Amino acid sequence: MHPRLVVVICLFLTGVMVATLGSAVASPGSSVLVPSAAYTTAAEYSPDAEECGFLTLINNYRAQNNRQPLTLLKTLSAPAEHHSVDMAVNNYWHDDHTLFDGTTFDQNIHNHAYAPLTVGENILYGWNTNSSYNLTAQLAFDQWKASPSHNSNMLSSNFTAIGIGRATIVRNVSGQNRT
Repeated sequence: MHPRLVVVICLFLTGVMVATLGSAVASPGSSVLVPSAAYTTAAEYSPDAEECGFLTLINNYRAQNNRQPLTLLKTLSAPAEHHSVDMAVNNYWHDDHTLFDGTTFDQNIHNHAYAPLTVGENILYGWNTNSSYNLTAQLAFDQWKASPSHNSNMLSSNFTAIGIGRATIVRNVSGQNRT
């Protein structure tokens, strides 16, 4: 067995009314990954440098395509981070975008006390046998841009807000660490 890097980036794009924006807007900080699939609350969420970098990438891309910028909301980032941590901790990928316990991504958003008008989700699950591999915001953005359905979510004019979450985890498999 070779070590592998497992990075999960979960992006929620959600359409909301401008009136719902306000004190829930996230500010840059540093995230700490707690190795459990427990809920991350909006108060606990603080975007790290890669998450802030992704926000810049997507908003620049939207501007190039005559779309309004997305506002990073803690109330959307908490369920995005929860989904990312859940995928990393439980080591799974579901094509239907459900959490390990079967919770749908839109129900996950509602479970975190947010009621969006329109939802979309982009998920990226990455791993590599090279322990120095780093799935950056730019790599995630480039992969989603090259995918018609993911690109459509990133450029949708129905969306005004975004939640960004990501998680990495180290696990021992057959005596070797996988990151």
